[in-house]
Amino acid sequence: MKNSFLTLLLGIPFERALWYHKLSARLAYINGLMHAYVAFFHPDTYEDMLPPPSSHEGSNPNFGKFLFAGQMNASG
Repeated sequence: MKNSFLTLLLGIPFERALWYHKLSARLAYINGLMHAYVAFFHPDTYEDMLPPPSSHEGSNPNFGKFLFAGQMNASG
């Protein structure tokens, strides 16, 4: 299905909508990379928001533990 309600409202063809979709996806990816860089390499900026120091800080950080530090398992 090439036509959607959004392309009808915006008045743009499907091919142009794909270009904007890809552009927004790339921008979101770059934003995510920048966020991960700041959160991983500058954790002291938000000391009050982080859990107590663990192996994700220091001279030998563990990125896997950084991703899940202080989070609870919500899978049930």
